[in-house]
Amino acid sequence: MIKKGLKISKEFTVDEEDTARSIGSGTLEVLATPRIVQLVENLCVILLKDEMDKLTTTVGSKFDINHISPTFLKRSFKIEVTLSKVEDKKLTFTFEATDQAGEIANGTHIRYIVDTGRFLMNASMK
Repeated sequence: MIKKGLKISKEFTVDEEDTARSIGSGTLEVLATPRIVQLVENLCVILLKDEMDKLTTTVGSKFDINHISPTFLKRSFKIEVTLSKVEDKKLTFTFEATDQAGEIANGTHIRYIVDTGRFLMNASMK
């Protein structure tokens, strides 16, 4: 059984492929909001890896982000993700991203536990 309170954090450096200009979400060479979203989702998957049954996985359902401060190319930043609520198959995560100047982003992400085979079968019937 997955329990709330699980945490993971990881340090990153803004590389060219992480920038808004490179991703296409803007024109500046700063950390792109979609890149933060991807990193948070990936950290959630890593956090749950050893907690999941081999026949299940999680899928993202909702993402709420406040990107409040830029982080420039070659600067380091950290993302911390916490599993803050478990409601049956619904998992709610909170996250915070910081760099040397302070907070750069925060928000929530909801994922659902699904049976992998059933999920893929239902998706293929669409």
